[in-house]
Amino acid sequence: RLLERVLTDTRDSRVVTVSSRLHIKPSGFDFGDVMSEHAYEGRYVYAKSKLANVLFSNQLARRLKARGVTSNSVHPGSVVTNVVRDSRLLSWGAKLPLPGLISAREGALPSLFVATSPSLSGVTGCYFAAGPGDTAQAHVPSKAALDVRAATHLWELSDSLVARFL
Repeated sequence: RLLERVLTDTRDSRVVTVSSRLHIKPSGFDFGDVMSEHAYEGRYVYAKSKLANVLFSNQLARRLKARGVTSNSVHPGSVVTNVVRDSRLLSWGAKLPLPGLISAREGALPSLFVATSPSLSGVTGCYFAAGPGDTAQAHVPSKAALDVRAATHLWELSDSLVARFL
């Protein structure tokens, strides 16, 4: 809400939301346990948060498309971050060179491409993943990520949760 006017008043504004290919794990967004208070399993909660990111990005795209703002989500690749370092199983990736893991610098490139590439001017509501070189390519997100009703409900729920702080 706080940035909407700035975004709509600025020519060719782009919002890029970092997600993950793990957004495909949940079959839908669990509105019965939004805060994961009843059941907490780290990988599932992470996957659910990444599904929420794609749903948010798609809903923002629908809301602001007519005003010239684009919104897309990006899977940066398997990046060695604190999530990897703090995972007992995956922490070896922070210590050993494992195939497929990339640096934070490399992981930033797909988001930068989506945010700045002239070829993506006006492209909105898409899910991207790392492509060849410094690029990103559009991919079809999970069926759950395309659920317009879930995206709308999540938007309204998020709006009500943050309203008291605005």
